Amino acid sequence: MYGATAGGGLFFPVKTWEFEVYSVLQYLQQDEEGFRETGVGGISLNIASRKSELLSGELGFRINKQYKTRSSSLYTEFGAAWLREFNKDSSIEASFVGVPGSSFIVNSQDIDDNGLLLNAGLSYKNRSGFSGTAEYRTEVRDGYRDQIISANIRYQFD
Repeated sequence: MYGATAGGGLFFPVKTWEFEVYSVLQYLQQDEEGFRETGVGGISLNIASRKSELLSGELGFRINKQYKTRSSSLYTEFGAAWLREFNKDSSIEASFVGVPGSSFIVNSQDIDDNGLLLNAGLSYKNRSGFSGTAEYRTEVRDGYRDQIISANIRYQFD
């Protein structure tokens, strides 16, 4: 498996806020070996090898703000992006071991090529070595929704 990512953005300070417009282009390729199931006789499956490729893009914006005190800082981020998958082939070719010429193709869930990515997050850090982050992300497409909530707490010893 290999991949490449290229992206960039522009920052615009607006009073105490920071506004970012960005874009990302990502390419992934994975070669998968075929295999043969065993143990269930003639209904075992032969799964063909395949090469999977994905080219996707993201175009979005982020709004950031940092709040500082003498001993700590709080950083907020909100963002939204348009997602686009330019090529995807997630079909799997298979056949039954005991039935020559029984080849068939299984297609994955039909998910829209266009989507929306939303995120909101907080980061906190103080001088005593304590820091933490929390983030919520959701990806929404016709026929698909993915949500992630993540949190991290850290203490750095001197």
